[in-house]
Order: sequence, then structure tokens, then C-alpha cells
Amino acid sequence: MNTDINIDIRHEVDFMTAAPVYSRGLLTSVGLCVVCLMISFALLLFSTPRAMAASQTVILKQDVYLSDNVITVGDVFENAGSHADHVLAAAPAAGDTMVLGYNDLKRIADAFNYEWNATGADRIVLQRAVSEVDKSDITRLVEASVYDALGETDNLEISIDTVLPRLLLDGRDTPELSVANIKTDLVNNRFNMDVIAKNAQGTKKTIDLSGHFYRLTNIPVLAVNLKKGDVIRNSDINLMTVRQEQINQNIALRLDDLVGMAPRRSLTSDKPVNMADLERPQIVEKGDIVTMVLKNGPMTLTAKGKALDDGSMGDTIRVLNASSNRTVDAEVTGPQRATITLETNRI
Repeated sequence: MNTDINIDIRHEVDFMTAAPVYSRGLLTSVGLCVVCLMISFALLLFSTPRAMAASQTVILKQDVYLSDNVITVGDVFENAGSHADHVLAAAPAAGDTMVLGYNDLKRIADAFNYEWNATGADRIVLQRAVSEVDKSDITRLVEASVYDALGETDNLEISIDTVLPRLLLDGRDTPELSVANIKTDLVNNRFNMDVIAKNAQGTKKTIDLSGHFYRLTNIPVLAVNLKKGDVIRNSDINLMTVRQEQINQNIALRLDDLVGMAPRRSLTSDKPVNMADLERPQIVEKGDIVTMVLKNGPMTLTAKGKALDDGSMGDTIRVLNASSNRTVDAEVTGPQRATITLETNRI
């Protein structure tokens, strides 16, 4: 309960004037005394309802939002009458509250001769009427302003370095936001601007904001985790948006860089893929029985052999001819299939 508030109730309270003093000479007249008694009785009779009429019934308001810099009697009590505009104290600062407890309220009511149905637990919370600027609105405005300043329509990431403060302005109207003095640094990818919040009453606050912008691009990444030797298919690939500065010449940038390839080691999803971690899938393993194909014009001969090396599509491996027990060089042309170059081999 707030008992130290400086409430000004001066200049509003009418004190009763002193009763008139009758001279002793007049009192010597019995007849005049009787007349005075009758007049006094009549004044008492008529003054009682007038005094009661001067006492005005008021109702304590509920918690109040103040729209001015001061607290008035009318802010505290309903039906405050002619005293409604009397200033009691300065209003709390924006975002702060003031609590008037029972003792404060009784002093006010008594000072202005109000009838008030009070209880000892009565109190009122007075809060400055303010509007708060939504930080997300500031963020959207900054992003749009940077896009506009750079002449970009998309593919940018905006990062605000300044910690956004809590912006409170007097009044319940939603503040208008605008920007001024925007500057961009294309070398260091930085920006700076003033964000201005202004309300209908003309009050405004300005924030100096700075941050970075990053150009973005899409690259293919794995949609699933893959083991060494798994062949990458189209369905295994997603597109991921990354900052261009995070890309180097060793990263797979196209779908064709991944499709049909196999990891040299286990790879996890949703990460840029290094080309050094990829290889053409081995479709022939050392020790496999392969079909050797010898083509000579329209004639085709086949024979069985044993692969002495691992091989991917297009690789040249050594194959042991099972019939002649000779080793020949053959190009891997499919799973367990190798084609022999006639000019360099003898079967």
C-alpha cells in the first residue's frame, strides 16, 4: 500500500467560516432574542439538507490507464463532479505503475467531502497508458529496407547485430515505424540505419541499428544418412540454402555431382558434401566372377573370369581368364561385366 505519495489536496477544501457574534446590546431585548432563536432554528433546519447535498457519492474506479502526465481526482473516482480535474500528483513514467491504498484514497475522499463506500482493502493501480513497439515489426522493416537498398528481391539473409530495446511510447495508438540514414557496405556485407517509432501525439524514439547481410544459394545435400558404397539416387537428395561465403570449390554444387556416386565413408544428411568424400560406386569387387566380353566387329565372344581388382563403371581392372589362366585388362561396363580391348589383350 502506497503511503508516501505526494497528493495535493490544497485549494479545493472549503473550510467553514466562523459563526457571527451578536452584540450584548441586542441580546438585552427579549423579543429580539426570540426572533434570533427562531431564525437560528430555521437556518439549522434548512442547512442540514444543504450540507447533505454538498456531500457527493463517488465510486472507486478499477485499475486505470492514464493518458496524461498527471493524476486527477477524476482518474481515481467516478462521479467526481467539479473536482474531477483537480491534479493530485504526477503520473508514473511509461511502463511504471502507482498504487493508491486505502489511506491515500480516504484522504482524497475526505478532502473533497465525498461519500465513498470504502473498505480497508480498497486500492487502485494507476498505470501510464503506453503502446509498445513489437520487435518483430522492427525486424521486418529492417529486412525490407536492406532488400530495397540493395535492389534485391530474395536470396538474402539479414542479421541484426544491435540488441533491440523495449520501445514504449505514451498513448494507446500503435506507433508508426520508419527508417532513415540507411547505409550499406558491399565489401564487408554490413548495413546501418536509424529506425524511428512515432505516435499520433508526435512523440518519437530513434534506434541506431547495424547488422550484416549474406547472399544465399541452394546446394544439393543428402536427405538421408548413407554408408560407404551406397549409390546416391535422386530421391536421396534435398536442396539446402546456405550462405555463399560458406561454399568452396570442393563442395558438390549440382545434382549431377551426387547422383550415381557413392560415399567413400559414412555421410550424414543435411550437410554440404565434399567431392573428395565421393567416388563412383564399385560394381565389381575383387574376387567376383565376371563375364568378359570380347567384341570384334559384328562378332561377340564371352568368357568367364575372376576380377583381381575392385572396379567402378569405366574403370580398367585386371581379370583372370578362367579358361586360359591368363590375366587381361578389361573395362568395367556393368555389374559383374567387363569388356576387353582386343588390341591390348590376348585371351
